Amino acid sequence: YFSTLIAYKEKEEELFLLSIPSIYNLNEENLLSRLDKAKSLGFFSRYKEYRRIKKEVSLFIKDKSIIKKEISIRNFLQLVKETKEKKLAYESINGFASFSYKEEGTKSLNDIKKDFEICKNTISLLSNLENVSGCSSSSFSPLYSFFSSFGVNPSCLYEEYVASFISNFEELKSKNEDLRQKYEFDVFTPVESDVYFDSVLNSLHKAINDKERFGEWVKLLIAIDEASLYLPEGLLTNYKNGKIDENELEPCFNCALFYQIMVSSLFEEDLLSLNSNEIENKIAKYKEAIDEFKTLSIKETAYSITKNFPNENGHYANSSSIYQLKKLIATNGRGKSLRSIFDLYGQTIFNLTPCFLMSPLSLAQFIDPSKHHFDLVIFDEASQIPTSEAIGAIARGDSCIIAGDQQQMPPTNFFNATLSFSSTNDDAINYDDLESLLDDAITLGLPRHRLTYHYRSHHESLIAFSNNKFYENSLSTFPSPNNQISAVKLVYVNGNYEMGKGINKEEANAIVKEVIRRLKDKELVKHSIGVVTFNKKQQDLISDLLDNAFNKDSSLNRTPGGEEIFIKNLENVQGDERDCILFSICFGPNKKTNTMSLNFGPLSREKGERRLNVAVSRARDEMIVFSSCLPSAIKSNLCKNEGAEYLKAFLLYAEKGSSCLSNDYSWSIKGEKTSFSSYLALNLTKLGYKVDTNVGTSSFKVDLAIKDPLDPSRYALGILTDDDTYCSLPTCLDRNVIGPDMLISLHWKLIHVFSSEYIDHPNVVVDRIVKSLSEPIALPSKNKKAPSLVFTKASPSNPYPHKKEYPLVDYSMVNVNSSLSGIISSILSIEAPISDELLKKRLRNIYKIGRISPQKYQIILSRLKEIGATPIDFDNITYWWPSSLLSSSITSYRVGEDRSMVDIPYEELKVCIQDIVDLQGRLTIDDLCKEVLHLFGFEALTERSKKHIKQAILKLGLNLA
Repeated sequence: YFSTLIAYKEKEEELFLLSIPSIYNLNEENLLSRLDKAKSLGFFSRYKEYRRIKKEVSLFIKDKSIIKKEISIRNFLQLVKETKEKKLAYESINGFASFSYKEEGTKSLNDIKKDFEICKNTISLLSNLENVSGCSSSSFSPLYSFFSSFGVNPSCLYEEYVASFISNFEELKSKNEDLRQKYEFDVFTPVESDVYFDSVLNSLHKAINDKERFGEWVKLLIAIDEASLYLPEGLLTNYKNGKIDENELEPCFNCALFYQIMVSSLFEEDLLSLNSNEIENKIAKYKEAIDEFKTLSIKETAYSITKNFPNENGHYANSSSIYQLKKLIATNGRGKSLRSIFDLYGQTIFNLTPCFLMSPLSLAQFIDPSKHHFDLVIFDEASQIPTSEAIGAIARGDSCIIAGDQQQMPPTNFFNATLSFSSTNDDAINYDDLESLLDDAITLGLPRHRLTYHYRSHHESLIAFSNNKFYENSLSTFPSPNNQISAVKLVYVNGNYEMGKGINKEEANAIVKEVIRRLKDKELVKHSIGVVTFNKKQQDLISDLLDNAFNKDSSLNRTPGGEEIFIKNLENVQGDERDCILFSICFGPNKKTNTMSLNFGPLSREKGERRLNVAVSRARDEMIVFSSCLPSAIKSNLCKNEGAEYLKAFLLYAEKGSSCLSNDYSWSIKGEKTSFSSYLALNLTKLGYKVDTNVGTSSFKVDLAIKDPLDPSRYALGILTDDDTYCSLPTCLDRNVIGPDMLISLHWKLIHVFSSEYIDHPNVVVDRIVKSLSEPIALPSKNKKAPSLVFTKASPSNPYPHKKEYPLVDYSMVNVNSSLSGIISSILSIEAPISDELLKKRLRNIYKIGRISPQKYQIILSRLKEIGATPIDFDNITYWWPSSLLSSSITSYRVGEDRSMVDIPYEELKVCIQDIVDLQGRLTIDDLCKEVLHLFGFEALTERSKKHIKQAILKLGLNLA
């Protein structure tokens, strides 16, 4: 056996050095036969046959160079044939391997040779033991005899047992057949028991002892047979075999029915073969298409704008709008108002910058609605724009988009109010909220589209309060892997609110101390900082203290995270954001009276809580709230408006986290519904993992999140499924791009699991999840930006696309013995339309004469008539056209050569003038004449030339400046 195996393996190893394992599929006998037959063919036929054979063989070859010649192909096929023969010889005796040498298929040739040596040495050892002193021959002879015969007949090791089993099994089958024929009883019916025949025997005894109820048993069997026509396959069989209790029949039926319905539905929708890898590949291609579309949109927009830019190669006259606008820019618009500049050069400005970024008042002040109009007017932060200020901008557009947030700052007369800064309490100043453009647009019932994704906050806790209290949890926010720890922290400062001054020095000092701490920390200094206060006096105090700190230590970084530190109050912080926000509540109990005022400045006014919403939603990564009062100190029930209640709720949230937020919205009960995610979570829990379901405080959820065993405060893996959250999202972009990409940007490691693949092969899905847990996560950079587009500056195009060079002809080579008609025809074919004077000049040069007499000119006219030339007069000058050339077909003008301005026909002047007007716009008639002269290459503008050009301009009927 070993000799045959080794011979086979040696050949196979030699073969596999040259070919791939599928070489056994090659029909080498057929190819060798074809090679032999090819010898008798002609040269070309033999060559073609050889190429075909080579092509078939090359499919199995690792290195194609080994079969360059016919002899090498024949040798290779012979090697394949010999290997197959050795393999066949081995397979004819490999019964030994299947019993005692099962690892043969996985061992290398060297390992097999070692095993062969061990086997030979064992038999040799047994043989030699007979000669050892003290060992009886009778003890070892039987063993040696057995091993010797074993090498020849391996089956001797088990043939006695096999023969006994086959004999008894044949007897059993015979008796079972008798039972089946006489009593329709089959011993081999499946039975749930570890002791098979004991179980069958017990069932027979029970039947014999309970034979009086045999009739009922028969009725039951008949009923089962009838019901089996309508019930799922296997249900009643399992019931008869005792696998299903009668109390479990109905739920098992429902389970089988629903399973079949589900499978049928998946089949109809072609989802049975759905798998994560296939879907993720399609999503990747979808993302590529989106990115490509974005790139093309940007490039198309850039092209649409830049195509109207002035041409760098163009020459612009003094009266052109481009020249005048450049001059104004160089002098900073000296002597001109913005409105007059727009009136004079508005169209040029619109061509250069089709998008204007202006306040509503500026737009109404500088843009004349009778002269300039916009396709679209967009209002941002419309909740802060009074309707009266917006009307003028609306009137200047064909359509309008009003973007804003009703829950943020309304427009006020705060900055217009007459303030007495000697007042003892500026928080008590009375000012009114005004109606905003956004409020009026909603009241009018204009079509609305709500933007529900929130992108700013990198931790869900930073927006959870606003989402819960102001937006009824309608915003889709995204949880982070450290979602279990809130990014909003409350720092209690035992400060004193000085009501008369409106400041809290202790809070101000605590905030400045925190800013300095962060600026000195190597990691925290990478995060930008913003400070928000309730009033301007506290803002000024913190600003002064921070300036003093910077003056004392010049090494402090004034731009942490690459952004300046801002210090603002509730009234002017809208629109700003920073990585870390430090919020000074300022208000607190007066230490002398131990009482707390319930006047919270602008927060106490009608809808003043909107200001709080703005303040608490400015942070990207972290918010630290500095407060001199605890939530319990605010008696909000005594306040007229809701501002105090919202402040109390926010302080409670900062102190205790999301547990104090109400969860009475429909999305919060999704977790109560049983889904395949709960079963998947159970699978993972059994493996020892800690799994949270429906992670997130908004409608967007991470279906399953596995905690990191080394740091339970973080999630090691997020699992997205096709459960409720996935199905509720309206578009493919929402389901497969926006949500997952946002989670990845928040440093989640994600895996997608679809219900159909979990139902089909749950263990494979679980194994894939476990494997993913061990793989490292590729963390995106914190400030990851979209890949920047590289715009290549195109070569300046020809500003005068219809300009051509005048043809150069050497008339000295013309044969003067040719006919005059032929020479004139040649001149016209090259230079027409040509003036009468220029034609005579060409003839004088050809015939080398000083002047053309009237008699000779009459001969020329007769020859022109003879060849069918057409005279066309313009500006008292005759221009000759061949019969094949129509004046309407002239689409270019020719520059250069020795033509004078009057030699240029109207048709060429017309095209030239149009080129200049297209490039420069309206010009004065004098500037237009100069530009025409310049374009044709002339320097001096004579009166005759000017008159010639003016005649063309008048004939064109241009509206000049």
